[in-house]
Amino acid sequence: MTVTAQDPAVRSYLKTLHTLLEGAPDQELVVDGVRQHIIDALGPEASDPARVRDVLHELGDPAAIAADARTSTNPIQLPFLQRRSGAILTVLLLTVGAFIVPVAGWIVGLGLLWFSTGWTLVDKLTATLAPIVLTVLSLGLAYLFTPFPAHLGLLGGFALGSIGAAVFLLARFREGGRAHVA
Repeated sequence: MTVTAQDPAVRSYLKTLHTLLEGAPDQELVVDGVRQHIIDALGPEASDPARVRDVLHELGDPAAIAADARTSTNPIQLPFLQRRSGAILTVLLLTVGAFIVPVAGWIVGLGLLWFSTGWTLVDKLTATLAPIVLTVLSLGLAYLFTPFPAHLGLLGGFALGSIGAAVFLLARFREGGRAHVA
C-alpha cells in the first residue's frame, strides 16, 4: 500500500473522482493517472499533511478533471467498431455494399456487425435474418403470382430487409459497446 493511499484526503479525492467518472470508458485510466501524479508530486513529503493539501489544491476540483476527461475527443479512445462511425460503415455495407459489391459487401458488413460490441445478440440475429427472411417471402410471393418476376422478388425482398435492418441497427447501436440488455 502506498503512502498516499493511506492519506484520508487523497483517498477521498480519488474516490470522488472515480464516482464522477462512473460509466466513462477511460475511468480507471484517469484515476490511475491522477493517483500517479499525486505520488510523483508528493515525493518524499508524502506524510506531510500540508504538502498533501497543497498538491490536491494544485490539482483542482475533481469535478473539473472528470468533466475534462469526459469531453476528451481522443479518437483512439474507442475501437472503430465501438464508435458511431463504425456502426455507420457496418450499416452501409449491409445495405448499399450488398448491391455495389454483390454478396461480398453484405458478407463484410455481417462480419463487422458480429465483431462489434455495440449491439446485443438479438440485434445481430435480427439484422442478419431480416433480409434473408424477406427475400424468401418475396420469392414465395413471386411463385404464387406468376406474372410477378422472380428476380424482382429477390431484389425487393433483400432490399426491404436490408433497409429495415439498417434502421433497426442504427436505432439500437450503443457507442462504446455498452449495448442494452435485450
